[in-house]
Amino acid sequence: MRAGILLGAALLLTIASLLQIVAQSVLLSASVTEGLKFETLSSVVSYVPQGKAAVVRAAAALATVLVLLVLPSGRARFLIAAALGALLRLALRGWAT
Repeated sequence: MRAGILLGAALLLTIASLLQIVAQSVLLSASVTEGLKFETLSSVVSYVPQGKAAVVRAAAALATVLVLLVLPSGRARFLIAAALGALLRLALRGWAT
């Protein structure tokens, strides 16, 4: 039961982090069509601190999803998921403050 809740939360965070990159790109370009272009998205990921934090969040959340799906229930899965959760907590704070 708890793994299902954690899995759902990790999936939701992965999607939300990727959407945040798109939203930041659209905001910076002041146009939806310009914001969805590869060049604008890549510049957000490369140069904007919030974009970098969103990439770390998405990667850590996706790794958590994979750990929960692949590893059997036990101590190793718990420790890896906890370590990834700590990384997610740091990435949620961001390093742009």
